[in-house]
Amino acid sequence: MLRAPAKGRHGEVLVEAKGLPHIHGGVRQHVRGKGRVVDVHRWRRRGKTPHCKAFGVEQAGGDVATIYMVRHGRAAAGFGSHRDPGLDDTGREQATRAAQELARMLREPVPVFTSPLARTRETATPLVAMWNVKPTLEERIAEIPSPTTDLKERAAWLRGVMRGTWTDLEPSLLEWRQAMIAWALAQETNAVAFSHFIAINVLVGAATNADDLITFAPDNGSITRLDNSGGTLKLVELGRQAQTRVN
Repeated sequence: MLRAPAKGRHGEVLVEAKGLPHIHGGVRQHVRGKGRVVDVHRWRRRGKTPHCKAFGVEQAGGDVATIYMVRHGRAAAGFGSHRDPGLDDTGREQATRAAQELARMLREPVPVFTSPLARTRETATPLVAMWNVKPTLEERIAEIPSPTTDLKERAAWLRGVMRGTWTDLEPSLLEWRQAMIAWALAQETNAVAFSHFIAINVLVGAATNADDLITFAPDNGSITRLDNSGGTLKLVELGRQAQTRVN
């Protein structure tokens, strides 16, 4: 079972890194390191982590890349009724709110990736317009590939898969999973990625060593944060959760 990250006394998320607390979150969290006060967010917005033991970072260079995984806004159609739907009105509102939240988290633009599917590209639109950047289309963060193009069969297949574990799945899906993890571990600076329900679960599962296909239910427009810390994927904070359908 996936346990929620521990919280510090000021509400920061604590993630263990080599036996030391790795501190994230909070509007203006500061940590003392080597006799000085370190502004966590100023460093993390640059894609760096200060070189001090208070951060639990020992690897060469001390760099940590935070990946902001955004689940797309609500789609205009479900997984079993349309091959590539865009967003409905609620989904577009969720996309705008996600962009505003990301702009508060990241004071300057970082690389933006999006799944090639319409619902993720449309969710990315408000942020890329705000930052005046061009997103990179990334096949490896698209939704889980299904073995059939028939929409009803695809929906039934997905319901079955979601109840299982990774060890139950066929090699092609394990290859898809590994490719997505490899993408995350290739990120060397902070990045934002617009992706999907199961795809986000892939990275959370990898970071927490979970075998279940589904470890949590990210809401539409929610933001889940993970770190690539010296080639190790770590969970920083789960995104907002809700009763939701895969769309």
